[in-house]
Amino acid sequence: MPRICLSYRRADSSAIAGRIYDRLVARYGADTVFMDVSDIPYGVDFREHIQAAFRDTALLLAIIGTGWLGEGAARKRIHEKVDPVRVEIHTALRQEIPVIPVLIDSAKMPSADELPRDIKDFAFRNATRVDSGADFAFHIERLMRHIDQVLGIAPPPQPAASAVADRGPPVTAPNADTDAPATVLAALTLWGARLLPYFLAPVVLLWLAHYLIIMKLDADPVYLRIAAIVIPLPSGYLLFRKLQFGVGAAALLGFCAAVVAVVGMLAAVALVDGHAIVPASRAEWQEVFEYVVTMSLATVAGNLLARFAYATVPGRSGTA
Repeated sequence: MPRICLSYRRADSSAIAGRIYDRLVARYGADTVFMDVSDIPYGVDFREHIQAAFRDTALLLAIIGTGWLGEGAARKRIHEKVDPVRVEIHTALRQEIPVIPVLIDSAKMPSADELPRDIKDFAFRNATRVDSGADFAFHIERLMRHIDQVLGIAPPPQPAASAVADRGPPVTAPNADTDAPATVLAALTLWGARLLPYFLAPVVLLWLAHYLIIMKLDADPVYLRIAAIVIPLPSGYLLFRKLQFGVGAAALLGFCAAVVAVVGMLAAVALVDGHAIVPASRAEWQEVFEYVVTMSLATVAGNLLARFAYATVPGRSGTA
């Protein structure tokens, strides 16, 4: 199997690099993944050492934290010719080895102006992101799927086999007729759990805004319309920022959240006033329609805003 090398700055991202290394070893094997190519023996030319280490390398993961450029007395460390990270990137680019920048947490892709001339092309490499928090497992799985595509490796048939083994004995005679629905159900459950916060948060906040503005304070409904724009925006933004979901998913999620939120508002008013939940007039139906459309479009707007924000960062495109 092709060799995968990790390039990172120890003072910047040693801990997260170790976590990534462990997951890659579990997937591809310890003989395939190399982490400390910069651990150079004494008396050896580090440039030749790195070139030799990269000779059979098929992919370089450049792990970038917030201090990847490095701070120096007069200039960034990346501009020093003896910087091992710079040499690793330069060697990979010169040998035409695929390089995937891996942005850690809030780190951003360096611009071409921030890099020395021999590695300026690195700024235009499409990057992916791996957060060190709750989304780490999801992000690292996405990264490994992309590695499989780059290296032409068939994905494992049962990526969750180790987790299943921990919970009970393995199935010795799998049945395709029963395993396929279970796999689909497990995938739907996983995605449902990841999408749930982006669905529940705007719904609950809109219910709260409706209660305070309309029912408690009896204020102008225009404030509720403003809330219907402001509240779904972060949901659409984070849907792209955290899960890399596009406009279609944002529109669907925004529509579903809007319907649930509006039904809850109608139910609350009906309980207080004692009339039916279903709107009784054309004007009421129009108002319901306007709220649903407004909240759906606000979610899409947040998603587009996130896409635009990341598209303006050099080397970062809308999809990772």
